[in-house]
Amino acid sequence: MTPSAAPAKSSFADAGAARRRLAAMLDGAELGQAIAAHPGDPETALAAFEEVMFRRSEAEAVAAHDTVELIFGAGAPDGLVKLLTPEH
Repeated sequence: MTPSAAPAKSSFADAGAARRRLAAMLDGAELGQAIAAHPGDPETALAAFEEVMFRRSEAEAVAAHDTVELIFGAGAPDGLVKLLTPEH
């Protein structure tokens, strides 16, 4: 049996990649809508798109920051251990 040439990776990596692809498609669709809503005015279209995009991505940025703090912050590794330890 020949070993696989593909590197082993977790399902979390796959889920993250799929989520990024969906976000990119949504960004493209919303940018297209903004351009269509503001023909001949790309600056206004871009500003409208960015307002929606930044509002949507704010929660993701906060969650990412919280995760980094949990893993690498001043209380590490206790917060992560507590998160991953089942309660008895």
